[in-house]
Order: sequence, then C-alpha cells, then structure tokens
Amino acid sequence: MKRYVLVALLGCAPAAPPPAPIAKAQPSASAPAKPASCPNGMVAVPGGKLTLGKTKVEATIAPHCYDRLEVTVTAYKACVDAGKCTAAHGADDDDHKLCNWGRKGFEAHPINCVNHAQATAYCAFRAARLPTEAEFEWSARGYERASIYPWGDEKIEARACWIGPGTSLPEEHDGTCEAGAFPSGANPKGILDLAGNVWEWTSTPAGKPGFFIDRGGGFLNAVASRLLATDRNEVKEAQQSTSLGFRCVK
Repeated sequence: MKRYVLVALLGCAPAAPPPAPIAKAQPSASAPAKPASCPNGMVAVPGGKLTLGKTKVEATIAPHCYDRLEVTVTAYKACVDAGKCTAAHGADDDDHKLCNWGRKGFEAHPINCVNHAQATAYCAFRAARLPTEAEFEWSARGYERASIYPWGDEKIEARACWIGPGTSLPEEHDGTCEAGAFPSGANPKGILDLAGNVWEWTSTPAGKPGFFIDRGGGFLNAVASRLLATDRNEVKEAQQSTSLGFRCVK
C-alpha cells in the first residue's frame, strides 16, 4: 500500500508558510453557557461566535454536546447490529487493508471507510447528527481562545496521530491510532483527536453538488498545515477513505 496515494486522495498540500493570526472568537452574549446536560461520552460545548479561518464566514454557535472521541469500530458495530447502519468496507486502498471494520485488534480505533450517508445514519441512530463545519472549527480552535491547533499554538509533534515531524509513532505504524490515544492533544474541554487520526465528515455542503466538507487532518498527513484547526477539504459524499471517519453532536 502506497501512503502517498491516500494522502493525495484527501488533498494533501505542500508545506506552507506559518498561518496568519486567526481572528479571536467571541462568546455569544445571547446563548446560554452550555447545554443543560450531555449523554455519557459527550462534552458540553459553550455557544459563541467566530469567523471561519478559511472562508471568512461569520457563524453563531449554539451550545451543544460534542463527542469526546471519534466514533469507534465498536460503537459503529452497535448500529450495524441493530440494522440501522451498513458495514464499513472502503474501496480506496489495496484490498481494504487499512479499513478498520472487521480488523482484529482495531475495535477501539475510529471507524473509517464510511461515506457521508453512513456517518449520517449512525448519528441518527444515536438521536444525534454530524457537526457543522463551524461547530468543528469552534471546538478545534479552543473556542474563544482561537488557537491554531486544538491544544494551543505549539507544534504538533507527539500530540496527534500523524506521520509528520516529531511523531511518537513507530516506523512500522501503518493505520489509525486508538481513539483518544494522545491526551496532550486535547482541546480545553478535553475533546480528543480534533487534529489527526482520521479526517471527520461534517454536515456542511461544499461549493458543488454531492460534496461535503471534512475537517481535522488524518494519520497519513505529514504536513503540519493539514492539521490546522482552520484547514478543510471538499469531499465527494460517496468517498470511503481509510483516512476519513466522523463523530456526532446533539
């Protein structure tokens, strides 16, 4: 399996100069501080306002509950077993070797090789939904702190599951990491893997029909700019990539 093929598939760009400062986000004066309560495994996220770093769209974020971890293989299997989701078999790598569905020892890893409809169906199974692009960036930037990565402005190094400089992954690493395996990469509310591991579907349509925005960077990325809290891809809704998963909000 050739890594560069999968990286290219998700639009990996060449190294770029350091990003310009991001406009500070502001707490929303009219929104309550946080949801009344959140289910187990979800984190209460405050409301606020921000200007998205790439598109410059101004967004108001309502308080909501956000999955602390990317959806795992075990969690997704519960939906399949209930007849509400379909198995996650991708088609973009050699013999699906890096698709985690049915891969022994990968039950605690994020589910990958799921298209947009599969991710949407899973969240509906939990009476939840996919996050919007603005909701993802709000948490990935650390809310009003507006950092360039979820944990702050420090270099990525060993704070995320990726193959770039300073990674703690062994040379033989060939796949995703367990969900939540990098606690030093948490955002201020303790949400993990908002940078690295798998890119994440959002509910936000892209600029052309049949495409949606994904966010967060993945384990095959080696360029720091791909893990920025403001970075984004436009991905065809039928895409089933080994570097693409999701989480839910409600």
